[in-house]
Amino acid sequence: MEWTGSDGKPHGAFTVAFLDALQTLPANSSAQDIYKRVKVLLLGMGVAQQPDLGGRVERTHLSLFSNSSGSERLTVAVRPEGVNGDGTLELDGGLALGLGRGSELRIVGLAPGKPEVRVRITQLEGLSKSKAEIIRPARPNQIQPGDLFELTAWVAPENSRLQVWMPPASLSNASLLKVAEETGKLRQAGNVKWIDDPVQSNPDYVMAWNGSQWTLTKAGEAAVNLGQSPATPAILSHLPAKGKTGFFLALPPSSELLPAMKLGRGSDNSAVEVATSPEHAQYLLVGRASGKEIEYAWLKKNISE
Repeated sequence: MEWTGSDGKPHGAFTVAFLDALQTLPANSSAQDIYKRVKVLLLGMGVAQQPDLGGRVERTHLSLFSNSSGSERLTVAVRPEGVNGDGTLELDGGLALGLGRGSELRIVGLAPGKPEVRVRITQLEGLSKSKAEIIRPARPNQIQPGDLFELTAWVAPENSRLQVWMPPASLSNASLLKVAEETGKLRQAGNVKWIDDPVQSNPDYVMAWNGSQWTLTKAGEAAVNLGQSPATPAILSHLPAKGKTGFFLALPPSSELLPAMKLGRGSDNSAVEVATSPEHAQYLLVGRASGKEIEYAWLKKNISE
């Protein structure tokens, strides 16, 4: 399709947008980055045609006219009429790119000496659109439709965060080791099969801490309260006297360990969210006694080896 350029003469619409992209972006911009700007510019021109980027995916990440590496960072273009007077932008990328509220981006290809422009995503509007606020500088007049922004700080979208659960951490490491030592005497009981890995061998009974006392649970039955310092005979009294009963001692995180578990919003691990109950989590934090130490692992629910 034709488009009248700034010189008053008709040119191919794609050619006009393509030349604009080449003149605006850095010389080593990837073919993919150039495509993104051309796509947005054609939308803004109101042209009912869209470019298509072919070739191997690996090649699209290289610069257009050579084999040098372009930017490997995720980039997003400003949508047509996407620069608002209130200091916000409309971006041509959203949930499909894995962006979450709070992700920050900076403009690509600024001329030397120009102040850096940064934005922060404030709202996701579907798979391919998002809204961002300008955080540096405060004026939007440096930004034009088609400008590319590259990701500098990523926050996972809420609906894709990994849900994990941690038992209450109200006991010290020394207290947990004391319970582990007492409970470990069950290894010598003739009717108990001590289980070290609940994935490789599914336990019949699990002893765990609920925040105030130890409980003994068999699948499908109500938990039995064992108190704060259960003795081995008391635990044995709740287990079948005949046969070999699979038993697993699930140790919670210690009160010393919990402060080191930096998870959730505001931490460096914002893609991981601590669930309010084990039913809503994909992974559970499970500890086990190993000599004079406690070992922890993230255990995926409802799996076998």
